[in-house]
Amino acid sequence: MANKRKPNKTTPKRKRQIMEAALSCFNENGFTDTSMQEIRQRAGASYGSVYHHFKSKELLAAAVYLEGLQDYQEGMISLFEKEPGPREGVCEMVRRHLAWVESNASWAKFLINMRHADFMRDAETLIGLRNQEFIPIVGQFLNKHIGEGSIRNLPRDVCISIILGPCQEFTRLWIEGLAFTDMEQAMEQMGESAWQALKPKG
Repeated sequence: MANKRKPNKTTPKRKRQIMEAALSCFNENGFTDTSMQEIRQRAGASYGSVYHHFKSKELLAAAVYLEGLQDYQEGMISLFEKEPGPREGVCEMVRRHLAWVESNASWAKFLINMRHADFMRDAETLIGLRNQEFIPIVGQFLNKHIGEGSIRNLPRDVCISIILGPCQEFTRLWIEGLAFTDMEQAMEQMGESAWQALKPKG
């Protein structure tokens, strides 16, 4: 199991505590049935502290989503900073995705279940900005190895879907308690399957 990543350094400690309390409440009770009072009590924070950081429950939930997304993407980006080879990069993307899910199950559940919630309208612009930073980094890795002939020349969005699409579906099964395959085994098998689909033919 991968070690749980440290909180984002740019997130103040008290703000992070409130978001973690909100995450627990949202996952346990759902967004609609969670009150700011419950979140405040879970965080051990004052009303003033909660409303200083978050003006509404909707903005708090959107911030929780963005915090998890940023943490996930930062872990993935650190992979490409090491300039991995084609097979290593493909397999490690799968491994890092599933390792993050395993180590951050509550956040993974929230990201999966809340992506299309009404409150996410407040976060769409910021999500777009995060993806504008993240996707080109993955694209650079693919472009490099496709150009060298070490990854099949497929559309970049198809490549990303081959690598991470199955991971997302396995994540849904795992979060719902329907996956029966050991996570380590899933990492190895899905990583190898992604590589077999993307390695050059012949």
